[in-house]
Amino acid sequence: MTAESWLKDRLTSGALSWGELVSAIQFAQSELGVVADGKWGRKSARALTRRSEPPRDGAIPIPTSRHGVRQVYGDFSWEHTKGRFIDIDDAWERKNIRWFLLHDGRKRRMHRLVGDEFARIYKEACEASGYTPKSTQTYVPRKISTKPGGKLSYHSWGIAVDFDPARNSMGCVDRSTGGQCLFHSKYPEFVRVFERAGWGWGGRWRMLDCMHFERKSPGRDYKDLPITFRG
Repeated sequence: MTAESWLKDRLTSGALSWGELVSAIQFAQSELGVVADGKWGRKSARALTRRSEPPRDGAIPIPTSRHGVRQVYGDFSWEHTKGRFIDIDDAWERKNIRWFLLHDGRKRRMHRLVGDEFARIYKEACEASGYTPKSTQTYVPRKISTKPGGKLSYHSWGIAVDFDPARNSMGCVDRSTGGQCLFHSKYPEFVRVFERAGWGWGGRWRMLDCMHFERKSPGRDYKDLPITFRG
């Protein structure tokens, strides 16, 4: 007997209630990282297909768009709390956000598909550049701005990191000296290590956000500018 015939028989006989079937679908959706509304549709089916197809060569693809981010890392429901901050669906968070140990002894929360890779690249970047950031900010569920309808920050997926915001602040400024940020003035090799691994860097955005790195390749969400490091 096929699974389809078995389910049809149980539903017809009443051995399996509609409520139980909806609960099973909701559980499956939460495991797949999509909105657990009990309504099985194309998004749920695509997530199931992706789960059953292992990544090529064991590598997790690096998305190039917001749609790609949702496909690779999963989608979630959320509610606004205060300011820029949001409350993410607990089931998605439990499934996808993990603590990871960095080589400098600190632990940071990141997406389960990203954390090990980040720890490896971060260690390589620190060793190659001679720079170990004092502040490393990772998973923070929030919007980019407080504007109604504003987009979610990639920190909400646990795939973005801000390093030493005061010394690599918006506009490429080191607020402690008034000069260029550390990545431009002293530690360009730190950036190069992450970029060689396929990560995007905010220091190439039209609105410079030099503290920010994300496991998303440059795509239509922003435009790159050529950067020439000093020194």
